[in-house]
Amino acid sequence: MENTTTIGEALMWKYPDQIRECVSKQKVGQEPEIVQWEADMEQPSESEIQTIMNEHIAWKDAQDQAKADLKASAKAKLIAGEPLTEEEADTIVL
Repeated sequence: MENTTTIGEALMWKYPDQIRECVSKQKVGQEPEIVQWEADMEQPSESEIQTIMNEHIAWKDAQDQAKADLKASAKAKLIAGEPLTEEEADTIVL
């Protein structure tokens, strides 16, 4: 599954202590736009928003890959009869 993000998710991820509310909308065939903005900072430009959205998607991808790697490591250790780290054990669904 490919990661996606919204303007609000990405900006609140990047600036969690500065943005109180960011509501966006997107019409079919158009770029998303911010319709409500409450923050202790100026609203970023369209190019800044796109950069932040790309960073947020890359971060989500990296988180997903790290989780997959940890699960694979836990599985390999279980098969080999080796002890798991606590983090690996946390990936197991019982």
